[in-house]
Amino acid sequence: MLKFFKSMEPKRELVPLEKISHNIKLALEKCEPDMIKYEKFAVLICTGSFSPVHVMHLQIFKLARKFLESKNIHVVGGFISPSHDRYVSNKLLKDAIRAEHRIKMCQLVCAQEDWLDVSTWECAQPGFTNFPSVVRFHGSVLASHFPDINIELYYVCGADLAVNCFLNRGLGGLKVITVRRHGVDNSDVDELIRTGVDGYFYVVESDSLIPVSSTEIRRRVKSKEPLDDLMNKEASDYLRKIV
Repeated sequence: MLKFFKSMEPKRELVPLEKISHNIKLALEKCEPDMIKYEKFAVLICTGSFSPVHVMHLQIFKLARKFLESKNIHVVGGFISPSHDRYVSNKLLKDAIRAEHRIKMCQLVCAQEDWLDVSTWECAQPGFTNFPSVVRFHGSVLASHFPDINIELYYVCGADLAVNCFLNRGLGGLKVITVRRHGVDNSDVDELIRTGVDGYFYVVESDSLIPVSSTEIRRRVKSKEPLDDLMNKEASDYLRKIV
């Protein structure tokens, strides 16, 4: 099965592929040789400040994975891609958390998942890179390293971003999954569904999605209030040390 994979040395430090490679191999080992070409694989990617990363981010990833797996698609990986410091500084001003710390908290979260990882490529660029470019770059990395695997990259986001950026027609040929709470009155998302391109835009609804605000987390940390279950414990302990 090694013939399905190219060397993982290029960009290895910025875009980790070890978990994806491992999970593809595990899936292929369960397939009949003549059926491998029919197997479908997916990798998820989510961009944002992650200032800090919290439980809702992880929930969105897992709900998107569950949705795809219900369609018999193997979800073999996911990338958390924290935004560049320039973008975060302009957005959050004095409340901005430096990239090195945002990356570390994301890594603490991903260390407990066998399929999620942190891509630092976006943070490593000379300046701000818009999310469509970030997604296309990661898609090219997957295509380069797994040329003989039927693997697709899905951009995962919340309903607000999908509405504001009109993502119902996909993302430059890439597919989008937006997650929203079931029962929330959002006619804008309903309109996106009605006018979206079939096969490129999916909406996942969940009763269990817990709304969490990074702004509220930062406020609680500053005022030394408990975070309850809003963050991964290791990540929250780290955050308290740096804020």
